[in-house]
Amino acid sequence: MNKIESKFNRVKKMIEKYPQVFEYGPGASEAAIQDVEKQLNVTFPPLYRKFLEIYGYLVTEDESIWGIAPQNLEYDLVFQNDKFKNMLAKSGKPPLPSYLVGIQTFEESLICLDLKTKSYDGAEVKTCFYPPEKEGFEYLDDSFTELFYMECDNAISSYLDEQTFKKDNHTPLTIKETKLSSTQDDLYETAKQLILQHPELSELGDGYTKEEIAIVERELGVNFAGSYYTFLNEFGGGLFGENVFFSLDDDELIKINLQLYHPTDYEYGLAKKLVAVYYDDLEDFYACLDYENKINGEPSVVYRNANVSEEDYDQNERLQSFAEFLLYIIKDTVSVDG
Repeated sequence: MNKIESKFNRVKKMIEKYPQVFEYGPGASEAAIQDVEKQLNVTFPPLYRKFLEIYGYLVTEDESIWGIAPQNLEYDLVFQNDKFKNMLAKSGKPPLPSYLVGIQTFEESLICLDLKTKSYDGAEVKTCFYPPEKEGFEYLDDSFTELFYMECDNAISSYLDEQTFKKDNHTPLTIKETKLSSTQDDLYETAKQLILQHPELSELGDGYTKEEIAIVERELGVNFAGSYYTFLNEFGGGLFGENVFFSLDDDELIKINLQLYHPTDYEYGLAKKLVAVYYDDLEDFYACLDYENKINGEPSVVYRNANVSEEDYDQNERLQSFAEFLLYIIKDTVSVDG
């Protein structure tokens, strides 16, 4: 399973977790999908076909993604595209190109699948506006799944914000101390056992010696104590599923962090108190150890993007340890890829 398919599955789990946020159909049959493709004279990309098979169409409080909904033409792909084409013809505007299929509206434009483009080894196509906001096509996302994720994530965030607002306005505020139910050792050991139980997902290494780790510590001016040190010693780095944990091979961890500290093509570098140990290329963030904010002797973990000032982050948003972060990533990967 590649990374974009994993992300599609993650969106499925988001919808399963918050079904009250979404409206969707029973899914479309293969025959129904082929019939729509024939009507539009197109072939849908694999992951949009998967969306049609599972949901048919999808509606949130503020947005919708069109699909196959013959009983509800407001969300029906063929009906809405024909309607837009007729509007263009009546207004004397250029027709919708045959390789574009609208799946949403945005103000007076369509958001379309551009079937001429291919991404993620053919599993996806890019999305774009039509008419374009500027000369030439302005691509919105590299894939339908990115748009699908964005709409669902925004809908869930709005729902949770609304629930928090209701709670804050109807429930007396109580503050109490909380702590992890498990020690960091327990969290790390649980993550470790999951890694060992799923060799089909693991491309992690065999770990590094204390001498090899000490070289990197000196270069970066830190002490890899606690669960991250144990991870380096036992696994080193590499891939678990599509998750990238930086390794010490060929000075990868050192080089990446030095590049982040001293960027040459953008303004803001990574704060020197942080050490990036993981990168998510779909969400475009680094997971970093924060050596100025330790909890129980371990650096906490924060998420950071390139070229964003440290002052712009909420310093309260953090995980308590690398062990907690590792367990979250491993469990999520096992769940999605399973």
